[in-house]
Amino acid sequence: MNGSGGESRPIYVILCENLKNESEKIMAENVRPGTKIVFADNVERTVYPVSLRLLRTLNEVMKDLQVEEDTLSEETIDRMVDAAVVVFQQVDPELAKDRDAVEDLVDIRTFNQLVGAAMGADPNA
Repeated sequence: MNGSGGESRPIYVILCENLKNESEKIMAENVRPGTKIVFADNVERTVYPVSLRLLRTLNEVMKDLQVEEDTLSEETIDRMVDAAVVVFQQVDPELAKDRDAVEDLVDIRTFNQLVGAAMGADPNA
């Protein structure tokens, strides 16, 4: 028996299915690599380049993003949170509904990683 009360299956069939699933996962990661980022909640999330539709929205949010030399204005931080929310729409849609939660998860370092990954930048470059 396979432990679920169903019919008995040979162990090699189960192993082959698991191998197939793992190899499909590896192939998918190689075809569309994402960037793994650990956020303030210590949860690692994989960020993939956003769709063109979300990229339009992200560009609109970020077009007026002004970063002064050593300080960030409230307006700039608000724009950064807005941009992070746009990316989270693809990364974690439920979390993206809670702007305050996104603001608590993202710091300067993860913001740069998040936006770079969302725009398809190579994290190793």
